[in-house]
Amino acid sequence: MESINLIRSRSGMTQGFAFIEMATPEAAKEAIRRFNGYDLSGFRLIVYTVPPQSRPRENSR
Repeated sequence: MESINLIRSRSGMTQGFAFIEMATPEAAKEAIRRFNGYDLSGFRLIVYTVPPQSRPRENSR
């Protein structure tokens, strides 16, 4: 994993999703394979790739 950007509201509450940048395309594919549909304390994870233009910029608020 290269970086993680946990999305929060203006009040600081998490919004239920994050952007995670993987080191290689292979690592990203493996993360999707392992964690898409995974049950995390009653929450089903949905994992997929996002086009670069859809990703948040650093320090954007």
